[in-house]
Amino acid sequence: MDFKKLDNSLNSFILEIDHEKSPVKLTVKSITGFEVDVDFSDYSAKSITYSVSSVLFLNKQEGMVYSVEQGEGPGRIKVIGPEKYISKLTSDDLRVEINVSALNNSRARGQTLDANITVGNGELKNCWVYGEYQAYVTAMTEDEAAAVAALADEVQE
Repeated sequence: MDFKKLDNSLNSFILEIDHEKSPVKLTVKSITGFEVDVDFSDYSAKSITYSVSSVLFLNKQEGMVYSVEQGEGPGRIKVIGPEKYISKLTSDDLRVEINVSALNNSRARGQTLDANITVGNGELKNCWVYGEYQAYVTAMTEDEAAAVAALADEVQE
């Protein structure tokens, strides 16, 4: 099951069976799947805005700086779980990871990439992030980043 596709309602889907790969051996070969109902209607949902400063960039290239500007990321993140845990959930509990290897050794200076978001606090049991998210990631050399920062400082003065 892909929990990213299960929200706090009655979720129905067909679980397809591959007779050759399945560890469960069915005697009736004509069965190709099962209808599955997963009822999370007693669970709660909460939308959280994450901080772009908490994004963790994976597979960074040495000498490069990566960033996601506020408003260029996934925005509000929907988390599903039992009410007693969801009520305690904060943006600090989200772990946002973006693999930037697609920008490495590339002429592209920015690209929309998938963001892997999980609930990083192990005390919030049975909570998960609903949906798939992306963010626009900008890549620049350390020298370019320093020049941009200096320019921003000048504008503020």
